[in-house]
Amino acid sequence: MLNFVIPNKRILTTRVTFLLEELEEKKSTYFSCTILSCVIFIAVIMSIFVVPEARFPDISSETEDAIEITPKNAYIIKSQKNYIIYVDEKYFCTIDHIPNGLKKLPLYKKEGEFAHDK
Repeated sequence: MLNFVIPNKRILTTRVTFLLEELEEKKSTYFSCTILSCVIFIAVIMSIFVVPEARFPDISSETEDAIEITPKNAYIIKSQKNYIIYVDEKYFCTIDHIPNGLKKLPLYKKEGEFAHDK
């Protein structure tokens, strides 16, 4: 049973002071939680619309002398042991087998006969 009737007013004042201080601490905790929640909410919303991306330097200097090999500008001539690749009517290289990336190029026999076009 609680009894708030105390002959000494000083004890009652001390109790009320402690209760009020605890109430003020709860208010400040509630306020800081509210602010933190708002900051997190704004960060989540901003992360939907703002996506950071890395920036890389241009690599044009590395691909400046590159040659594109397509069925329109290149063909392969099969000799007895090797395959000779021509790009833009100029000799490009000699290989012993046709890699998968070059199988789409037209293939001719050395005599000029058409072997296949894949």
